Amino acid sequence: MGTNFYAHVKAKYKPYDYKDPVSVMYDGLDDDPKVMELTNGYAWNKTYYKDIDSLNKDYYHVLHIGKSSCGWHFSLCIYPLIGINSLDDWKKVWSSGDCKIYTEYGEEISQEEVLSYIVDRQGIDEKDEAKILKQNNDMVEKEGIGRRFDTYEQYLSYNGAVRGKNGLWAHRDPRYHSTDNTYDLTDDVNFW
Repeated sequence: MGTNFYAHVKAKYKPYDYKDPVSVMYDGLDDDPKVMELTNGYAWNKTYYKDIDSLNKDYYHVLHIGKSSCGWHFSLCIYPLIGINSLDDWKKVWSSGDCKIYTEYGEEISQEEVLSYIVDRQGIDEKDEAKILKQNNDMVEKEGIGRRFDTYEQYLSYNGAVRGKNGLWAHRDPRYHSTDNTYDLTDDVNFW
């Protein structure tokens, strides 16, 4: 089970000043016949705006903060081109007063809540590791499918992981940059 988190950061400038008044930006709007019929106005995030000032008043940049997956380090997205390279950079964005944080389910949460998802993570202990390994190997023997492992490290490696902090799995994939904390950094934000 996992949850994605997003920061909606208020734009501090007019992001669009098109000569052509119809601007379909993303989220499938270009396939929507109603949007294609617009002749005077702007479309953004499935919302129609009569003029550019109305659009800019409501415009937020939506940035993927990352994903919380059960048993894994938090996958914290970084955006080097806009100066978000660490958890501390994210904290500055969240506390700017121009940011709202949402889960993928549309629930608004506080800075403290998202921070807790990132740093207050707990995984499993050695007793649970042995239990997982035994369950896996028993299933392989019973069902005749899957792969048997002699050690929990083999099981982790097979799943693209290494031991992380607090009994969590740390990402071994080169798209992730491991930290000494309960999260890994990634600039490959195209995951769900």
